Amino acid sequence: MGKYVLDLDMVFLALAHPTRRAMLARLGQGEATVGELAEPLGISLPAVPSISR
Repeated sequence: MGKYVLDLDMVFLALAHPTRRAMLARLGQGEATVGELAEPLGISLPAVPSISR
């Protein structure tokens, strides 16, 4: 498999996570702090970086 296919696989794997999709949707509306991303999802601030990887 080419690098492009592997990169695309990683993108779809990341987007399969509903919390990541919600964060991306929020960031699509403009900049947001970590707190603004975490609050509506009911997750802790320290959890945001681990989810966004």
